[in-house]
Amino acid sequence: MSIRDVIEDIERNNWKDRYSPEVMETAGELEDDFDDLRDAVEYVSLYKSFYSNEGHMDDPVEYAESWKEEFGGTDGIKESLR
Repeated sequence: MSIRDVIEDIERNNWKDRYSPEVMETAGELEDDFDDLRDAVEYVSLYKSFYSNEGHMDDPVEYAESWKEEFGGTDGIKESLR
């Protein structure tokens, strides 16, 4: 195994460490609405970043549920926050 393979293996297995427990917990609530936990974590992180300087209530779960109800799924939700 090359050094590159070892580094990629570490990154692949430690991606959760890059996110706060709050983000991980919120993403866990939404995991069933996304392809996987990693996709849900990316969404929650984008949501928090997008609304961090706004006066909006911080509720990515409600936003995702509203989006799903309106559009029938979560396709496009992350793109709307970029």
